Amino acid sequence: RLVIGINGEVAFAEYSSQDGEPPYLVAVSPTAVIKGTHIFLVTNEGTEIDGRHCLAFPVFAEVVRRFIETGERAEIVEWEDA
Repeated sequence: RLVIGINGEVAFAEYSSQDGEPPYLVAVSPTAVIKGTHIFLVTNEGTEIDGRHCLAFPVFAEVVRRFIETGERAEIVEWEDA
């Protein structure tokens, strides 16, 4: 399962098992895109996401493409516990 958030030119991605049980892994941006935190709308609520987890859109697009094609996490980013 891949939970995503998009806000203009930045996005985030959180990966978990199909049943929604832990671990929840969040993608770490390979380059700094946002300093501090950024608010994304997730399930109709504002969710504060650390800037380390804000991905530039081209990186985010590759993460999503990999997930759609394989159901697996993309290797172009590091993943850490959410």
